[in-house]
Order: sequence, then C-alpha cells, then structure tokens
Amino acid sequence: MRRYGAALLRGVELYGITDNPGNVRDKPPQWTDLRMLRYTLPEGKVIPISSNGGDYTYYLTTEAKGKVAAASIVVYGPGLDGVQIASDFFDFIEKAISKGTQSFLESYYES
Repeated sequence: MRRYGAALLRGVELYGITDNPGNVRDKPPQWTDLRMLRYTLPEGKVIPISSNGGDYTYYLTTEAKGKVAAASIVVYGPGLDGVQIASDFFDFIEKAISKGTQSFLESYYES
C-alpha cells in the first residue's frame, strides 16, 4: 500500500488512490482507484475498501450510525445494506486474508 497506494493480499484487493504504472490506458487496471468509485457510493459517510468480486462492496464507516460503530466495516449489496461485518479495518484484513471476503456473507446466506 505504501508503494502503490493499493494492494492485493492473498486474493483480497484493497482499493486505494494510485497513479502507478499498473493502471495504464487501454489495459485492464491492476488496482481499483477510489477516485473512480466516488459516483457509486451508497448514502452515508463510507469509503469503499474492497469487494467480493461480485455484487457486494465493503466500506469503512466514517461515523457511527445506529448499531454500526465508526471505523467499522460494513457491506452493501443485494439484501445487505450497511450490515457491519468487521469491527475495524485490521479485523477486516485479518478475516479476509484467512477466510476470504466471501466468508463475510456466509452467515447471511447459509443453506
């Protein structure tokens, strides 16, 4: 993150702000640049940090709202709008690397 402004950690992409050579015109981007996501944010004070590669995006909250603490991680996607899935950024990273980002959704969609 320090060098590129974003990161790929064992299959988990962390969004960032980057002007590195990995994002060049006419080629698929290496990183997701937060500036490109500013028009797709849900209502509220949140910063996108990652996704499950599909319909669900994970956000860092910037203020407390209801039962959701400030600086926690919430998920937005079909059926899950603002559900807290990690207590903070480091909790999210630890869980995402050890179990994958899809694991955050399993308890909501068990068969």
